[in-house]
Amino acid sequence: MINTIKRYPFQLWVLISNLGVVAWLQVHGHQMLQTGQNFINENQGMITNGLNTVKLHPIWLIAIGIVFLIILSLVKKTLKVVFTLLNFLLLAKLVGAI
Repeated sequence: MINTIKRYPFQLWVLISNLGVVAWLQVHGHQMLQTGQNFINENQGMITNGLNTVKLHPIWLIAIGIVFLIILSLVKKTLKVVFTLLNFLLLAKLVGAI
């Protein structure tokens, strides 16, 4: 048992933390479900209006999705450039050029 703990400390930590999450969910799960049900009941009109809008104008949903994907793509490219420049700066600092 001790050798197993020494050999796999991270896996043991993951097991213990997952057991903690399961125990927390068992204690608080019913309250979370009740809160969610209350939220749905309180906002049923707004949910229905939103679903009706999507049924009547599905092209809006497609357009919003395309715009969202374009924005994500631009952010990804921008972050790639920024991190590449930061890596070059770090490399230059390590080599002693800066």
